Amino acid sequence: MKKIIVLPLLLCAFSSVASGAVSGEIQPYPDYLAAYVKTLVTVGCEQALKGGSEDVLIKQATRGMKKDTPSYYAVYNSVVEGAGAGAALKAKGRLITKDKIAIDSCGGVAAYISMQKDFMKMVVDEMTTSEQSQAGAVKPKATSSDESV
Repeated sequence: MKKIIVLPLLLCAFSSVASGAVSGEIQPYPDYLAAYVKTLVTVGCEQALKGGSEDVLIKQATRGMKKDTPSYYAVYNSVVEGAGAGAALKAKGRLITKDKIAIDSCGGVAAYISMQKDFMKMVVDEMTTSEQSQAGAVKPKATSSDESV
């Protein structure tokens, strides 16, 4: 009985997609991208706290992505930012932001970065813009310091 109901729904969904012109790029929702960036920062931070290499994490996060694109560098910079904060947390135990907010965990780092609307908007815009319009316009960050957090 379930197969009888599901089959027509799948056919309708497939025919509606097949009949329309589907673009080569899928534009994800900005909220999902912001959550993804927050996850990348958190995992980069935790990797640094454990003493692991951020290079492995970058390779995993960018697997299948074209290099020298804005979205690649957005992912790369998010991991580097998190790893830099994690290294600072490991060395100092806590971070003090420009706003005089004390951060003592990777979750706190990610939460603070997600509250920075300009930063999040810039990263999400980099991830959603077409590669043709900005190819090569964004460069990776060299390092991160606790002043940038």
